[in-house]
Amino acid sequence: MSRPTRNAAPTRFGLADPLGRQLWICALMVVLFIGGAYALSRSIASNEAEDLYVVTKERISFTAPPEWIAEGVLQQVADVLFADKKSFDVRDRDLTKNITAAIEAAENPWVKSVDRVVKYYPTKVLVDIQYRRPVAMVEVKMKIEDADWGLIPVDADGVILPGRGNDYLETNRKHFPRINLGGVAPEGTKKPGHEWGDTRIAEAARIADSLGGVWTRLGFHRIVASASEEGRNVYELHTAEGAHLIWGSAPGAERPHENSAAQKVGMLLALQQTQIAAGEIDLRTPAELTSNTAPAAR
Repeated sequence: MSRPTRNAAPTRFGLADPLGRQLWICALMVVLFIGGAYALSRSIASNEAEDLYVVTKERISFTAPPEWIAEGVLQQVADVLFADKKSFDVRDRDLTKNITAAIEAAENPWVKSVDRVVKYYPTKVLVDIQYRRPVAMVEVKMKIEDADWGLIPVDADGVILPGRGNDYLETNRKHFPRINLGGVAPEGTKKPGHEWGDTRIAEAARIADSLGGVWTRLGFHRIVASASEEGRNVYELHTAEGAHLIWGSAPGAERPHENSAAQKVGMLLALQQTQIAAGEIDLRTPAELTSNTAPAAR
C-alpha cells in the first residue's frame, strides 16, 4: 500500500504564509504610495510650470498715465482686458496682437493707441500706451447746474474727452484755450472717445496744440472760426480784453504762400504784448503784419 502524501510546508514569507502575505501587502502599499507621490509631484510641477506662463493682472504693466488723466483708468483697461476670466499665455505667438486688439476694442476715451506690446520670459508683459492729451475746451450752450455755458475738453484731433469729475481739468481749465463756434454742442451720440463731428473743432484744436505754452504767456482766451475763404476756414485768436489776431487757416490747410503754423508762432513770439493788446494783427503773411485800433469785442 502506498503511503498518504503529506502537504508540503508553506514557503517562508510566501503568499501562503500569513506573515508573508502581510509583508507583501505592506510592500505593495509602499510601492503604490511612492508611485502616487511621484505622479502627484510631477502633476504639481507641471501645473506650476503652466501657471508660470499665464499672464495675470499682476504680471502685466502699462505706461504710467500723465497727470491730466483721472485715477482708475489703468484699472478700467485691465478689467476689460481680463473680462470674463479671460487668460493669456506668454508663449502664444499672437499674444501681443490679441492684447492690442482687446485694448483698442474697449475704446477707452483716454487711450489713443497701443504703440507696442512687449513680452518677457518667463511671464512679464509691458503695454506701451499713447494717451490722449487735452489741448482745448469747447464752449457750448448747455445748462450745467447754475451755468448756461459748459466746457468740453478735446484733444488735438477734436476727440471729446471726459471732463466731469476730473480734478486736474477742473483746476486748470482756465489755462486751456477755448474754442467757440457759437455754443453748438456735439450730437447726443457723440460721447467721450469719439470725434466731435465738426471739422472746425478739429482744426481749432490743431491750432491750440500748435500754440502750446505760448497761449497763456501771450494772454489769449479763445479761438473763433470767423469766416471761410476758398473752401478754407479762417480762424482768429481773441484776448480776454477784446483784441484779436487773424490766425488764418488751420495747420496743414494753409493757402499758397500763407505762413505755416510754426512761422505764425514765431511771429507771435516776436511781438510785444502791447502790440497784441493794441488791435488786429494778421499772421498769415509777414507783409500783412499790422497793428490797428482794437475792434469791439465780438
